[in-house]
Amino acid sequence: MSGEKDAIVNLRQSEYNRMMNSCRRADNLEAGINSRLEQASSRLTKQMDSQIGQIQQRHNRFESALSNMSGEMQRIEKANQTRLRSLANDFQKGLKTLDKKINQQRNEYISLIQQQGEHFAQALDEQRRELQGQIQTIQEHIVVKEQHAQGQAQQWLQDTQALLNAIDESYNHQKFKPGELAKLRNELQIAENNIAQGHYEAAISTTQRTYLHTQELRLELERLTLEWNAYLTAARQNATEVLAACDTQQTAQFTFDSEEGAEEVAAEVDFWTHGALSNLRKQVLEEQQKLDNPENLSLEDLKQSIANSEQRRLESEDLVEQAKEALIASQLRNNIAQSIEAALENAGWDVVDATYEGEDYRGTLHVKLQNLATDELVTIISPEETPDKTIRNRLNIHFFDKNTNDEEFRQERLKRIMASLGDEGLDCSQPQCAPGTENRAANDVEKLDFDKVRAKVALK
Repeated sequence: MSGEKDAIVNLRQSEYNRMMNSCRRADNLEAGINSRLEQASSRLTKQMDSQIGQIQQRHNRFESALSNMSGEMQRIEKANQTRLRSLANDFQKGLKTLDKKINQQRNEYISLIQQQGEHFAQALDEQRRELQGQIQTIQEHIVVKEQHAQGQAQQWLQDTQALLNAIDESYNHQKFKPGELAKLRNELQIAENNIAQGHYEAAISTTQRTYLHTQELRLELERLTLEWNAYLTAARQNATEVLAACDTQQTAQFTFDSEEGAEEVAAEVDFWTHGALSNLRKQVLEEQQKLDNPENLSLEDLKQSIANSEQRRLESEDLVEQAKEALIASQLRNNIAQSIEAALENAGWDVVDATYEGEDYRGTLHVKLQNLATDELVTIISPEETPDKTIRNRLNIHFFDKNTNDEEFRQERLKRIMASLGDEGLDCSQPQCAPGTENRAANDVEKLDFDKVRAKVALK
């Protein structure tokens, strides 16, 4: 045997489960998040009101553009516009009445977007079916005015051009349907050429077809714009909720059940997770900045933002669990040290110093014991990562025997230590000698300098 021993100390799965279950969240997470959401509600409301205002401005611009159309077209378009405005208002009202309660918001909002979208799409489909009839109505009115073919063709061309211009001014068509408006303008160019060549019937047919396609584009742009706005609101709300969760979980209150009763402990989650909560919060803030300037964001970007927020919300919850485990693991290292002290106490050993590296409770614990003969023993208890759900530590034992090189004496102390750890529900590997240290006491005296241990920078 040597004066330096190395062993792995595992917390049994059953004991791990017991300790994790005995540590409960004492504070009200949901209330904390809701409180922060209330503080952020005015900002979200202002953003939503701004979006609604933009929708109203779009409809107003479109209605103003109708004055450039013929009387026949204006009557049809005003009816269409009134219907679209009503549908858009219903869509927004349905979203604005959402109850913003934690855990309901995420699922209900997306479901509500889908429901409103389905309702809106059904209404648009009905309007599409009416388009062909509207074209016939306009044509009948034109015929009643006894216009000749050239006049009819010119009126259809001018009205369709006016409708295209209204769409160009009112909708972000390049964002939602890039290139589509240009295609329709090319179609009208063909009609213009037909008129110039005296092919008036062909021009009428072409412009009526283009008018139909233009109306369909407008309906699709209305749907996509409302859907984009709805998902933007959802993305903003989700990011705000995750930020509220991060802020609420900065400090977690845990209650530990023990034989002595319940003990409440406050854990700084960011500390116990080595800054992971701060990193997560930074990601959320960056997401919010993107959502505050969403002009270049696509619908898929917004859906991905919602998915990102959901993932980060789960990560924030997992970080609390990681903090709890790190807290328990740190306490376990302290318990191991106490077990070693208890195992050697009757043999005349006392703890003369103990500290965590860098005085950081997340890391390695060093304990120094001494007996009456001034022999010293240093135990170093270091955390180790495991792939399974257990807590593992590496135990290094250093026997600094100043007065004797007694193998039997060291063996007896080692047996006491390992037996005591076993009694505490720990699984210990067979201690191994450090290579090159056989049959002699430990001689790495730097291990005895606890001032250096305290000054050491703790590793993550």
